[in-house]
Amino acid sequence: MLSSLFWWKERTPEPEPQQTFEEKVGGWLGETMLKSPERRVHLLVLPGGNFEKCGRAWGAAAKCIPMQAERLFLLLAPSADSTESRMIIPELEGLHFENSAVPLDTALIEKLKREHPRTVVSGKMNEAGLSRLSQLAAVFQVKLRAYRIVPVFLGGYTDVKQVEQMLLPYLKEGNSIVVSMLPEGNAPSSQQMTQAMEGQGTGVPSTLRIAADLSKELGLVCHETALTSPTDKDIDINDPSSRVLFCQEALDKEPFVREEASSFITAFDGKVLLEFTRATLESHLYKRQAPSLPTFSKCYQEPYGCQIALLEGDKVLAQATSMPGEQPLTALLVVTAARFLRADAKYKLTVDELPNVRIRLDVLSVPQVLAFESMQELVEKLPQGCGVLIDVQGKKAGFLPQVWKQVPDKRLFLQALCKRIGKTPQDLLAPDAKLSCFFVASFEEGK
Repeated sequence: MLSSLFWWKERTPEPEPQQTFEEKVGGWLGETMLKSPERRVHLLVLPGGNFEKCGRAWGAAAKCIPMQAERLFLLLAPSADSTESRMIIPELEGLHFENSAVPLDTALIEKLKREHPRTVVSGKMNEAGLSRLSQLAAVFQVKLRAYRIVPVFLGGYTDVKQVEQMLLPYLKEGNSIVVSMLPEGNAPSSQQMTQAMEGQGTGVPSTLRIAADLSKELGLVCHETALTSPTDKDIDINDPSSRVLFCQEALDKEPFVREEASSFITAFDGKVLLEFTRATLESHLYKRQAPSLPTFSKCYQEPYGCQIALLEGDKVLAQATSMPGEQPLTALLVVTAARFLRADAKYKLTVDELPNVRIRLDVLSVPQVLAFESMQELVEKLPQGCGVLIDVQGKKAGFLPQVWKQVPDKRLFLQALCKRIGKTPQDLLAPDAKLSCFFVASFEEGK
């Protein structure tokens, strides 16, 4: 009897569930999982080491990566006793870590070897280097999901100028990023970067020198950061294993790059999304199982906006718009399509009408913030024909690109947009005001 009263003394606490690799990295990324930085990032400088030691810093680097990135050049510093003068690309088909598999950009690798036969060669890789590279690639894949890498091991006597000339054209394309890893046990600092950009300092690692020279060539600004996350303790910026440098467009440069519709979503993806939108409407009206969210293209996970229009002949029966935000595109399509089925909808779609309507889908790209310091500079920089979003003192409004047909004058366009929230264009100059631009890709059934 006595022992039963003290049963709790003999109980052992249940072990806490272990986080998976993806859960840990996803927790570090938090809300940045589906976000891109407002200014394009071209270069990252990371501490050298393995995942257990430097994983948090790599998570901070993943936060800085734009989701549009398609290729990562991973530069690894040479060992202290390296006498190699060439760049070595390991002979691999891809990198594997736990459940992640990241392919190499084999087409580009072969091109580099053809164009630089004396400086770029294939070589073997030891287990430590392979493990480190695989872990880093897997961390970035948690955010990017679909990308290719070009791993480059530098020799102790590699000509850094040759490396820079090789990488520069791909950085200017905008969909490639250089990730420079320092030797193990070293961490980047803004002071080192500044010294390297000014040609000062002795014993600067080659990967840091390359990052500094490329940043200078492209006119980038270097920032120092550490990972902060709601699921993990904040990391001290002075902790060498937590620092990361990221180099992005300077504040005085035009951050907005005019995009054609095909640059952020393809015609094939548009067809898939049209079919998914119709299947979503059919599942509600015909009481069918909801279609599975398409996942094979990374653009479906982007926080794009959308406008769905129901057409009959040349007539627009109804349309519903959701601006770009936090939700992945496919999830937003489901929410937007449901507006045609609500009891209080101005136009309520019925089972009999669905076969006779055509669907037009407009996909709105991720907005890019436009930097300006005067109204004249804003008018000069504002790309005519783009969609515009404004946020002034917490009040938001937006115009789709077609509004330009009605109001082609930039100043009148801005005046009409600001009027929607009771503001004037001058209010856009306030420190907390923000103006962003986006483009639209249109797709229509039967076209």
